[in-house]
Amino acid sequence: MRIATVDSSCSVLDENLMPTSILSTAALVVDPPYLNPVPGDSRHCGSVRLDE
Repeated sequence: MRIATVDSSCSVLDENLMPTSILSTAALVVDPPYLNPVPGDSRHCGSVRLDE
């Protein structure tokens, strides 16, 4: 069984405490014996504006 985990972080909020930008996202996939990540794709996209 493959295990995948994803996490994102958002720290820029508007006056209503709603997120306006996603600052980072990370994902990891592992195969048995769950010791090393599977080689894959990584890229930097910068922050993403949600209110535009």
